Amino acid sequence: MTNRHTYDRIMAIMKVAVFAGMGEGTPKMRADAVEIGRILGKNGHTMVQGGYAHGMMGESLKEFQKYSDDVEVVTPKVYAHEMEGMKYNKLYVVDTLGERINKFMEVSDFAIALPGGMGTFHEILCAAEMYKAKESRTVDIAVVNTDGYFNGLKEQIETAKKMGFIPKDRFDVKFFDSAKALEFHVDALSVLGKEK
Repeated sequence: MTNRHTYDRIMAIMKVAVFAGMGEGTPKMRADAVEIGRILGKNGHTMVQGGYAHGMMGESLKEFQKYSDDVEVVTPKVYAHEMEGMKYNKLYVVDTLGERINKFMEVSDFAIALPGGMGTFHEILCAAEMYKAKESRTVDIAVVNTDGYFNGLKEQIETAKKMGFIPKDRFDVKFFDSAKALEFHVDALSVLGKEK
């Protein structure tokens, strides 16, 4: 349960990193991506994303832009060509993927991960480790576990906690079964600033 001090701190969140795959995923996954775009756009948040307007990333972005044009993009040079036609307010071009996640965490207050591939796993784990090491201002990482896609990751994290490899009080990754669960979960109400 989020304590009152954390609630007050999180209510000020405005910039939300969205990690997601370039692939299409299942219809339910795409619906969750759309729902995250709606939640963030309708509530006046800035979306920080990786510079891709297709697949899961694109679904979330397109829905978000129905409500807001407040998009910031973080991309490494190697992927910059994939941004053709994208609309955004601010662009950060970095040299490497390592610098990309550093910039994501530097400019974002909160992170949401949707189903994706190796890049998404990298973002979740790096963001969590940076949070643990207090190298980012991101307060929380929420993983949308559509159809149990991230069950393996969730179980591995729990195993690592039980075996003492991950401190139980310093690894703040929360798993939600759907975007709706993320929106209406008691802890997430304050995180997404739904009720201002």
